[in-house]
Amino acid sequence: MQGYRSPTTREMLDAYKACKSAGLEQIKLGNVGIFVRDEADQQLLERELGTEAL
Repeated sequence: MQGYRSPTTREMLDAYKACKSAGLEQIKLGNVGIFVRDEADQQLLERELGTEAL
């Protein structure tokens, strides 16, 4: 998928929250190295979702 850009951390957070609000359970964010680009992104994920979602 070289022709596509990687999602941003904010986009992944929004997608996670949309899945949760739709009633889905047991959602995990995998391959965080694809969209977490720095320590600030990592802290944002942990603050918004906690470590159980990673």
